Amino acid sequence: MVLFIRRSVILSCILFLLTACGGGGGGSSAMRPSEPQPPPAMNTQTAFGEAGTPPEFSAGSSRPTIRGQLKQSPPAFGGVAMNLYSPNLAPVRSVDTTFTGDRFTLSVRRTNGSGFTLDTDRHYAEVVSDSTTTPNLVTERPFATGYMVDVSGSRVAIAGATVEWSNADVTDYLAGGYWVTFDPEARSVDMGAFIDGTDYPTPRDAAYTLPVTGTATYNGLAGGLYLASAGTDAQQPGALAIGEYRGRATLTADFGTMRIGGKVDQIEAGGGLIELPNGTQYAAAVEATDIEMIFRPVSINQNGTFFGDNVDFTSRTYNIIKSLGSWAGQFSTVEDARGNPRAAAGTNTGYLETAGGSRAVLTGAFYGATERFE
Repeated sequence: MVLFIRRSVILSCILFLLTACGGGGGGSSAMRPSEPQPPPAMNTQTAFGEAGTPPEFSAGSSRPTIRGQLKQSPPAFGGVAMNLYSPNLAPVRSVDTTFTGDRFTLSVRRTNGSGFTLDTDRHYAEVVSDSTTTPNLVTERPFATGYMVDVSGSRVAIAGATVEWSNADVTDYLAGGYWVTFDPEARSVDMGAFIDGTDYPTPRDAAYTLPVTGTATYNGLAGGLYLASAGTDAQQPGALAIGEYRGRATLTADFGTMRIGGKVDQIEAGGGLIELPNGTQYAAAVEATDIEMIFRPVSINQNGTFFGDNVDFTSRTYNIIKSLGSWAGQFSTVEDARGNPRAAAGTNTGYLETAGGSRAVLTGAFYGATERFE
């Protein structure tokens, strides 16, 4: 779920779309707090579904980023995908992947018929991490992480993904990650996240027999892409940042009440680019934060899916005055040794704003497995 090698080149292209490019430089994270902040204020929950929009994201009136507002798509199931998109694009309709062990493809389709396909055999691709020394610690299965890039005219499509698979059958796999497309000429941008794999078919094709009692805890990982602008409560007010985040995902399902909730904590952010108001750009170091992304409990549907417009953010460091977002997930169709779905996976979006005017918008994927995953 991460972009690694040469990401500074890729991310600088994205910044070119969002704001005026400048020179180079060096330094630490623009979003680091300027000083200790008071405890968080009560957050105001605001749902934004298919027809809604989050607050406009901008680094300041003198340096506008995306013209207009990013719109939020509803979730697309069969795997799970969501996207944030500029008004001249469209919501995601479906995400399909294939994996053969040495070839990975990602196809994204939007509701207006547009879309793109990335293929490791046809486009620039690089594996940057794999299970040569250690397997995926969540499921003990082999994995590979990398990214793909395609340039078609003025449009650029990028995807970062992690794929894990069964030792016995490479076609028994799970793929998760994010994508971003941007077109400087059309001034359009689209950022989304996906989870897809053998265990997560289209709900109408799924054969679910969910437990009627008991609970299950799903521990795992989360990661994705964020855009942020620094306010007066950060070290470099007015700076614009783009990068990746990663964290620990924990979900708890109560099959007696058919509810599920969870959170992503231990969030680290950075690994991208920061641009200062004077146009200077530099690489951002990855830094730990105390921000937590809370998935408030939602109902579990009989087809194994769940969705809520009730994502919240908390922090002891930043006084978060606005937070909102959506999360959607799907249970694995395969049971663990106790008869529970062996895994749960999904995607999320989010927006937060602090009292000092710092803002961030993000999209990512999450994945968790039970202790009896086999």
